[in-house]
Amino acid sequence: MQRMENVSAAAKRLQCYRAAATYLATHPEWATRLATLERHLPGGNARRVDLAAKGELRLSGEADFVIEGAALARCGNAIVLDNCRRFRLRNLASSDLAGCAIVLFDCEDFEISDITCRRAYSSSITLVGDTRYGRITRVRTTESLGPRNRDAGLNFVNCSPAVTLADVPDQCHEPLSIMQKSKRPAFMELDDVHSTRNRAQGIYLEGAFGISMKRIRLARNAKEGICFDWGTAFSTLSRSVIKWNGWRHAISPEEVQADFLHNIPILPDGSSAVKVPGVSFDNAAFNRIVGCYISRNGGGAVKHIRASVGTLTALNLCVFNTGGNNAFARTSWYGDLGLDDVLGEFDHEAPPLSLGPSYHLKRRYNLPVEPSLLRSERAERLLYRLMPGRS
Repeated sequence: MQRMENVSAAAKRLQCYRAAATYLATHPEWATRLATLERHLPGGNARRVDLAAKGELRLSGEADFVIEGAALARCGNAIVLDNCRRFRLRNLASSDLAGCAIVLFDCEDFEISDITCRRAYSSSITLVGDTRYGRITRVRTTESLGPRNRDAGLNFVNCSPAVTLADVPDQCHEPLSIMQKSKRPAFMELDDVHSTRNRAQGIYLEGAFGISMKRIRLARNAKEGICFDWGTAFSTLSRSVIKWNGWRHAISPEEVQADFLHNIPILPDGSSAVKVPGVSFDNAAFNRIVGCYISRNGGGAVKHIRASVGTLTALNLCVFNTGGNNAFARTSWYGDLGLDDVLGEFDHEAPPLSLGPSYHLKRRYNLPVEPSLLRSERAERLLYRLMPGRS
């Protein structure tokens, strides 16, 4: 009975998502807004905000400003902007932070460019609530130390109106339905972003909407390269590289607790027996991954679990993503795990679905290859250059 109630509620939520799809198709203003974003950003005479070295900056309700050319280290959340409009963040470097490098909460019309961040405990860039109409480009983030989803290199977070800035980053995730979490990051472009060697994911999308990502490099992250989760919809990843993710090396007791791995064996090399894929779709709808190079991820190239609806996977080169195979858990390059509660998060009952069981998944012209056919990564890269879908 509980399972039927879950599926019925999920069907109602999916109707809302289909209505949103119809709205987007008939009201292209959001796409035009992104294409003309430069008109909404501050020009050369905009006010400059000075940042003291090793300091922190918090702004609320400000507009038409630029923050640039600073190095921040050994502080909490370095730059926190709340309800700000029309601004640029550029040429910023940060390291050894106890929180996030940049937090945007309910912000609009912005550009973030030329950012480097190393060894933040949480995400380099966290975008929470109704943060929208932005461009993020030329970002290099590496070695984020936190193991939870909120600590991914870049973190997009939907929330209910109850969440405040004081809850970021530790308390902003809410275990609620996607319809209750009505504030969501939306309509953003990511270009030339590298997120590598993080303890969590390279990019974690929690309820994001209409995110366009291209020329992204996600490599050697302990969890997924990228995860589309918690109602993320109408987002696209293209022309990107996702390599050597998901091996869950040197797993800690905190990670065991956070990721429900209590009953999962630890292998002799210190990693978890259950690896994760390069790309994961979990409670997500109408997303696309096209023209990507997905190689040597521990738990498969692409996986769908619980609820992945209307996803397109096309023109991707997938090379040797089954290396995480062991006697406990077998791995394929592509998997649809449907309603399975693999790790027992819900006591092996039907999970509380947001969108219904996975269905209407499309795979078109992907090329899964085992390494015996390609003698080197150089050969892989050459083959990837020859594949369609990269333009």
